[in-house]
Amino acid sequence: MAASGARGARIATGAAAVALAVAVAAHAGAEVGLAAAMVGVLLIAAAVVFGRGPLVTWGLLALAAAYAVTLADQPGVDGASPLVATGLLLVAELGYWSVELAATAREEAAVAVRRLVALGALAASALVLATFVLAATVVPLSSSTIWNAVGILAAAAVLALIARLARGQDDSAGRPEEA
Repeated sequence: MAASGARGARIATGAAAVALAVAVAAHAGAEVGLAAAMVGVLLIAAAVVFGRGPLVTWGLLALAAAYAVTLADQPGVDGASPLVATGLLLVAELGYWSVELAATAREEAAVAVRRLVALGALAASALVLATFVLAATVVPLSSSTIWNAVGILAAAAVLALIARLARGQDDSAGRPEEA
């Protein structure tokens, strides 16, 4: 992808990261949570504008803290938590992708498409697994041994996905770039 294509991809990934950060922030209803959420959105926006990865980290921390404050004010389980978790995942991936594109003048179109497809699959998998885990936590423990087993398997699947993703990043870090 030419420099103009990489610039367009950087703008698209950055705009998507900020839009998703706003969506996550909108879910933070408490006053203290809302203030932290707005700080998170501003940090994500600054990260993608200035190409600074650490600001993505701090923005995610602020968004997560805002959500935690919101959860503390609510009784019971938040049914939107799988959406918030998936939103945070996408904010991180798209924010860091935008920062990465700020440091490079080029991005191969085929690589960008593969990365986008992988990101979509990751988000869909995370949403399904998080929903499954949430559903398992809502069922009372005394209801059934089967539901307990389902909850344990869902938690194990989430951990296996995290381990697989971490292993995949380690494997790709040592490979030489293709010409």
